[in-house]
Amino acid sequence: MAFHISVTDTSSHIVREYDDGIKLCSAYEVGLKSLVTYNTIPNISPEKKNDIFLLKKVDSVSGLKLTIPKGTYELEDLISFISTHPEVKAIEPNLKLTLNKNTLRVSLYTENCLVDVPPPTVGSCVLTMLGFGYDTYMPKIVHTAAAPVDIMPINTVKVRCNMIGSNYDNLKRGDNTIYEFPLNSEVGEKIIERPNTIAYYTVITDNIFTLVLSVVDQDNNLIDFCGEKLSLCLEFRPIDPITGTELKNAFDVTNRGKYAKQTAQREKYESLLKPLNELVEKRRNSEHIAASTPYRSQGKQMRLISQDDEDDDMFKSVYATLPPSEQQQISQNMEESEFFMDPEDKELLESTLGTNMVDYMKDLMLRSNATPPKFDVTYGIRYIDKVPYIGAVPITVNDDKLRLPDGSEYQLSRGLWNLLVLDEPTS
Repeated sequence: MAFHISVTDTSSHIVREYDDGIKLCSAYEVGLKSLVTYNTIPNISPEKKNDIFLLKKVDSVSGLKLTIPKGTYELEDLISFISTHPEVKAIEPNLKLTLNKNTLRVSLYTENCLVDVPPPTVGSCVLTMLGFGYDTYMPKIVHTAAAPVDIMPINTVKVRCNMIGSNYDNLKRGDNTIYEFPLNSEVGEKIIERPNTIAYYTVITDNIFTLVLSVVDQDNNLIDFCGEKLSLCLEFRPIDPITGTELKNAFDVTNRGKYAKQTAQREKYESLLKPLNELVEKRRNSEHIAASTPYRSQGKQMRLISQDDEDDDMFKSVYATLPPSEQQQISQNMEESEFFMDPEDKELLESTLGTNMVDYMKDLMLRSNATPPKFDVTYGIRYIDKVPYIGAVPITVNDDKLRLPDGSEYQLSRGLWNLLVLDEPTS
């Protein structure tokens, strides 16, 4: 049964204890349903050590330590606050802080006073977020910040939950970020995040005794909402048992490399497979069998697959012109045609292509050794000037091996079958 848990707090680190626990009767997954608060995130605060402005005259031991109230400041407002503050005006009326909008760098000028920017270990200074390094800046010199302004340090808001642990953060495993989004609302505006599609993650426990939610920035630092209420809603739902189809799809995904390999082989041997595929299509429709279709054995009687008497007479006339040794070899090959295919291959192909196609391909293999030189073979292995071809690719036949131009070799008892079922060639 699906359910949701809503929590509201003024802290960005929320902990809820459930004494009796929430029992999850099966595998569950959880996702963030909504986040609602106001953008009251301060960029000036004592915790950030950027709320002090130090100013003193050259001939004076003591100086001014101006404390800027905690809050969220736009750049122009911050510069105006410092430059026009009465205490600053009293000792340095000519203080100038100027922003170059092209370089996003701030320039500092004073007439009579020094400006100190101490490191965080010594003190705090607002000028660090304006790009100035740790130093003492002398009067009567225009000082330009070494770095651009970084007045809004929070770019991304992340919600973390102890119920999950399957994500990655900067390639680190076990991250429990359940949702994150860019902070694009203006200061004081309401932040409302409701994902159109909730991303669910597997819950890593079957009993919820403690729920911990944290709202952090891109550096995984807790975000201070200045006491503003923060509301979060999590949706839990059971994981449906995997179906047979889903299991098959998952298995297919894991074997994607196998399919990619088959695709690569298909492209590699396209010139070989294309004429064979055409042959398959023509075999399915007996009306399109060419007149010069090859022969096959039926017992000890030789005949053409084609029922055309003229073709049969043509073959017999060509066969009669052959030397007795070649006629004997042809007859022997036709009687022992089972030699060209072992039983396992035959059973596999018959289940895949059908018995008729297997017989036809067996005849193709037979012709690789026994085709009369003058016999015109239209499909499969053919001879041009006594050179055997498959399609437009010349091949070499030695003993029981068929060699392709790229060096791949096939046993003649399996060669064309390997091409048809896309098994990896043996080399």
